[in-house]
Amino acid sequence: MIIYCDGDSWTAGDILDPKLKNNLKYVNDSRNDEYRLPRVWPGMLDYKSINKSEAGSSNDAIVRRVYRNVLSLLKKHDPKDLFVIVGWSSPERKDFYYRGKSHNSWDTLYPAQVEQDFSYDKDLKEFYRIYLEKFWNEEEYLERYIQQNLSLHHFLVNKNIKHLFFDTFYEAKSTVIDRMWKSIDLEKKIEEWYRHDEYFIHYKDEFTKLREEVFVEFSMKDFLLNTYRGRDTMFDGQHPNEKGHRHWAVVINKLIKDRL
Repeated sequence: MIIYCDGDSWTAGDILDPKLKNNLKYVNDSRNDEYRLPRVWPGMLDYKSINKSEAGSSNDAIVRRVYRNVLSLLKKHDPKDLFVIVGWSSPERKDFYYRGKSHNSWDTLYPAQVEQDFSYDKDLKEFYRIYLEKFWNEEEYLERYIQQNLSLHHFLVNKNIKHLFFDTFYEAKSTVIDRMWKSIDLEKKIEEWYRHDEYFIHYKDEFTKLREEVFVEFSMKDFLLNTYRGRDTMFDGQHPNEKGHRHWAVVINKLIKDRL
């Protein structure tokens, strides 16, 4: 059995090798892998794991990687030998492919979480300003989050691959709107938007069924905060430390065994 894991820094691990700390700018630097990967929850599972998570990832990026890497794994492995686990990031993060003066690549925007400095590229800076002012809104990113969940779930069902989803730093039925620790009721919000839309009744039922059948019933953040009484022992800054990852690995191990 191979456990394929994907997500953001809560799955990649915000853990740096003390010997390399002053020489690393990014936790996913390959020089940090030997130290980092055994100290985050995918590396603590009772099964062989592949951890393709990247710190700072949006859900857009997570979905792209899962599709690409799972299709690659299916060329060598039977679906019954694969199990996919996704730790969803904040829905407000958004990817755009930028082809400009400074670079040609995917860029992730973090409108509600961090101030981004695009002073090195005036075109990108102007795009970000217009996006925040005219296009960024809760309705778009919450519906995009629902679509990402449903599309990835149905892809994995179609491929006969067992899977498990969980929310990382926002509650299972809510989502981040202000930094990392404030949330809104997702179900209440979408009810307000679509209460007169007959199509959405079925849409919401599908999403609710998915959460009941595929999701861990609590977020990683809430489990560590509420079960182990606070951030002092389970977190370094805003991310789980090695001890926090070890406790989450126990939860995930049990859920994998229940589903096999």
